[in-house]
Order: sequence, then C-alpha cells, then structure tokens
Amino acid sequence: MDKKTLNERKLIQQDINRVAAMRKKYGAADDKAELDAAFAELKSKAKNVSDNNLSDWVRESLKIATE
Repeated sequence: MDKKTLNERKLIQQDINRVAAMRKKYGAADDKAELDAAFAELKSKAKNVSDNNLSDWVRESLKIATE
C-alpha cells in the first residue's frame, strides 16, 4: 500500500484543531492588516471619483464607507 500524501488523506480532528489554533493566533492581525489596506485603497479611489456622475445614494454611500 502506498503512503498517502497530505492531499490524499482525510482530515482528522487533530489537523483541524491545529489549523484553528494557528488561525486564532495569527489570523486576527493578518485580517486587520488586510482590511486596513483595503480601506486605504477605498479612500484613495473615492477621492478620485468624479462627483458629477454619481447619484445621491452613491455619494452618501461613499461618504459613509470612507469615514
């Protein structure tokens, strides 16, 4: 019988627990950094949008999203 690779074997609870622990330990900081980068990009792009072509609803949505 051949030795199975990681992708070929079923996950066991120990694997799931290990991933969950690492996600809990490192995930929040990674998520925050990713969200901060996306928010900075949104604010930058919102500054370059021509206000003339936007509806009142879109204008207000951008205002709320960038506050």
